[in-house]
Amino acid sequence: MKKEKKQEFTSRVASANRTELIVIMYDMILENTKEARAAIEEEDWGALREEIKDARGVVNELMKSLDFHYSLSSVLMDLYISVDKRLTLVPGNRDSKDLDDVDEVIKKLRSDFNEIAKEDHSESVMENSEAIYSGLTYGKNSLNESVDSGNKKRGFTV
Repeated sequence: MKKEKKQEFTSRVASANRTELIVIMYDMILENTKEARAAIEEEDWGALREEIKDARGVVNELMKSLDFHYSLSSVLMDLYISVDKRLTLVPGNRDSKDLDDVDEVIKKLRSDFNEIAKEDHSESVMENSEAIYSGLTYGKNSLNESVDSGNKKRGFTV
């Protein structure tokens, strides 16, 4: 995943509640599969393995975060296991068909959780997260970006 995308996901995580975090994780998987497709086209097998490893890491985090007090968790676990199995096949067969299957499942889940996130008005999971104010200033032959966060304390709530 490109540095800019990682920074974008990091900013989104800083202000996300629990449901929004799941949507962000789905977006991360979709970004990894997009980059994996590009790696297949460019025949960059090292990059392909890296993107698949990252996508599987996100899927495994989703699996670990399931709360089995809810019946939906078993259904989600089955879907995540299926997605993980498909992802493991990609580096060996170097075909994007399995990526298409992964994207189909993840896009559907993302759509559903995005609707739930609209109704979830809980607080951010990050305590004391920075409010980021960003701007651009122009000078002769230059463009400067400035970021002011104000608060230096930050971290996850427990």
